[in-house]
Amino acid sequence: MKPTIYDLDSFICSQLPVHPGKVARHKLAYAVHRYSVIKTGEPIVDSLVAALPLGPCFVELLENPDRKDDPDAFSAEARALIHTVLDKLGAMSGRALAARSHKNYYEWRMMREGMRPNQVKQNGQYVVIPLSMIHSLPYVERAGADVGYPLL
Repeated sequence: MKPTIYDLDSFICSQLPVHPGKVARHKLAYAVHRYSVIKTGEPIVDSLVAALPLGPCFVELLENPDRKDDPDAFSAEARALIHTVLDKLGAMSGRALAARSHKNYYEWRMMREGMRPNQVKQNGQYVVIPLSMIHSLPYVERAGADVGYPLL
């Protein structure tokens, strides 16, 4: 069974010296998700990612932020991937990570097009960032777009 977003959140929180705030938790989890898709072709967890005003957010984690699951649910390879992201981004604040996501995440910017800056839903639904868009980032980058690929 594939690990959940709650497993990932629990693992991230267990690896950092200071418990990250809600915004930082979403941004770090999304950075891991994005990096996993780019490096392996697969998401590290199966969970919907919404393009919210503060950047990409996992809908399940947004709706149930206090849930904790199994931080040991990941393979050694997955843990190494997570640590690569945490080594680069783990010390950043939620505010800095949100600013980074606004600047670097092409897929988030594209899904937010046409939305008001504080708009959360469109037609009563979260706007989801599809995996296909993350898969296409290497091609979009070659075409000249700044996609923040794969990590800065």
